[in-house]
Amino acid sequence: MLQYIKNLLPKLQQLSSSLDHQANFVDKPWIYIDEKGDKHTYIFQKDRSLIMSLNGSVQMGNWKYIPNAGSLLIDRGSDKILLKHAFLDKAVMVLQTDNNFDKPWMLIDEKEIPDLTQLGN
Repeated sequence: MLQYIKNLLPKLQQLSSSLDHQANFVDKPWIYIDEKGDKHTYIFQKDRSLIMSLNGSVQMGNWKYIPNAGSLLIDRGSDKILLKHAFLDKAVMVLQTDNNFDKPWMLIDEKEIPDLTQLGN
């Protein structure tokens, strides 16, 4: 599945929305399921604060959009990561860590796809 997504991303770039229009991703509950099956929720807020939940345990952080790099700088409190924009539409956002393009972060808007089990069908 990961290889399929990596091959598909270059073709989808032309259909992607931009992070320049922050209304495309701000104030939405973005869900990321990691390799262990843990549920990460990220809510990018207009004031640049970031709500981060791991299986319901919340911590606060900050985010900043860097237009020249097409990336989000995320301060998670304990560390900072740079995530490069790969794809964005109303239901899916794909980001890639700046140093590892082999493991994209596929985030799903929980409002658009409330039942994440639909992804496997």
